[in-house]
Amino acid sequence: MTQGIKYKKIYQALNFFAIQEGGKINRMKTLKLIWLSDRLHVRKYGRTITGDVYYAMKNGAVPSNAKSFAESNKDYIEPLEHKYGSQYIKPIGDYDYKSIKELDTRVFSKSDINIMTEVYGEFGTKNEFDLAEFSHIYPEWNKFESRINQGFTAREVMEITDFFRNPNTPDIPMFNQSKKLLKISKEDFLLKKTTDEKGQWIKTDMYLHGEITNVGGKTIANIYIDTDECGTVIAEVDKDKLTDKNLLYSSYRVLIECEQDYKTRTIRKAKVLMLEPLKQVKDFDTYMKEKIDIASPNWEGVDLDKWLKSIR
Repeated sequence: MTQGIKYKKIYQALNFFAIQEGGKINRMKTLKLIWLSDRLHVRKYGRTITGDVYYAMKNGAVPSNAKSFAESNKDYIEPLEHKYGSQYIKPIGDYDYKSIKELDTRVFSKSDINIMTEVYGEFGTKNEFDLAEFSHIYPEWNKFESRINQGFTAREVMEITDFFRNPNTPDIPMFNQSKKLLKISKEDFLLKKTTDEKGQWIKTDMYLHGEITNVGGKTIANIYIDTDECGTVIAEVDKDKLTDKNLLYSSYRVLIECEQDYKTRTIRKAKVLMLEPLKQVKDFDTYMKEKIDIASPNWEGVDLDKWLKSIR
């Protein structure tokens, strides 16, 4: 799910690169071209073009909403978004899509168009696998390389601030921005990010179900929980909760307190409140009955109707 008008920019970015390719393009290739465009634009102007949420995956950097849109994956697309996008692009087979309507340039700034044109001019002749391999040299991906390649995780959320970092290997001229420009652009990006995030994070408690893939930390312990619903979640945990010797690579239900972005569902500041092996978790009805039995004595003598009226 995207943020405001940005879904139009993402669809039009997909449309732009299909048109540049002659009308039809490989999805993975486009996702890499969008990543390169966002990376270059934020380094020069302090914002990405698409505003998309990025993940590090096996084949490199992936703009998540662009991926869903290009695949026409209705599980992750709002009806309004799909109605808009289906006017401009159409999936072809398992790996490609095509442009079916001319580009709506009104959603883009001049710098957006210039950057995407520059990126296609530099990388348009490369295929999707060349671009995936190329993306692996950049710090926003290779910081997760070991965990991805060892199978500990299928995806990790990228930090856009890592787009300002340079790779250890010699970079291409396109990304040779001066230190002064990068400093200014990063400060501008962080200022906008702080403004955008006001009121966006919600404090909540939630259950996660998944496999514990890593435990670490010298002074503060963290666990890595590989979940289907939220990807890999890193959560702080008190050491006295780490008594199970068979914790690693076991499946657990984990109750955490955290902050969650209500738009992207990203989790931060997670802390474990309870760890429970899944094999010990009872069916829901049994679990709820136990909880009700525990709480019931506290409600003896309480007029429930009166209590409800008092809190409304």
